[in-house]
Amino acid sequence: MKSAEGGYWAAMPNFWLAMFGAMVSLAATQSQTWYLMAPNEKIVSAPEVAVRMEHGPVLGPLEFLTRARFGSRAECEPARLQLVNQWRQLSVIKRGSWNRYGFTSPSEFVRCVPADDPQLKRTGGPDTPPSLETFINRPRRR
Repeated sequence: MKSAEGGYWAAMPNFWLAMFGAMVSLAATQSQTWYLMAPNEKIVSAPEVAVRMEHGPVLGPLEFLTRARFGSRAECEPARLQLVNQWRQLSVIKRGSWNRYGFTSPSEFVRCVPADDPQLKRTGGPDTPPSLETFINRPRRR
């Protein structure tokens, strides 16, 4: 064993401080608000919208609206998958002619977004759900 002035024992307080910091960081990540976001189905379903939004390798800007609020990404993800399946059943991508640009699934249009995402916009008070305006990368052709 080494003396308390250096070596193994001197590093122990730093170790426990680092462990405490990691646990606090993990707890903060777990309790962060997440938003289920997607554009308006009527807009995405309209064939002329994708044509107007084409800008080479990206399409947009497209406004994503808050659909629901969750306490974690793990809570948001099942709702995201449910909305993706709903859009599949409604043929939102096909009716909007997005398949012409390589989109075969609505999953790119339905997102779980953390509250601290810098792209989120709040246009009202603190009770107003945020929106997101962004460009969407075209899928790579296989």
